[in-house]
Amino acid sequence: MNTLMMINSSLEQAVKVWPLVSDIVFVPHTEEEYERTVALLDELIDEVGENEEHPLASLMETVGTLVETYETEHFRVGGLTYWLARPATRRSRAVGMSVRPVLTATSISSRWA
Repeated sequence: MNTLMMINSSLEQAVKVWPLVSDIVFVPHTEEEYERTVALLDELIDEVGENEEHPLASLMETVGTLVETYETEHFRVGGLTYWLARPATRRSRAVGMSVRPVLTATSISSRWA
């Protein structure tokens, strides 16, 4: 199968499932949407942990990137302060992670080895 046909097939599949996914995976534009995205990331961290082979590891990376982008655009220098104000239990779990995503733009981050 050539590349274009594979992309078209993948796109057709995405169109079918996107309405189900778009309610939880989206680019946050408001503080409320950001908090929802952070809550989703927290749940994904709990579910995926350090398992790079987990089926949701890629989703965790994507949601982490959405969080990072929002923080870069809205918190800039305050990102670290904001992160440190979050509950210590969440911070300590994130510090120990060895898988992506980048959790904040100016603070703790994890990368694939």
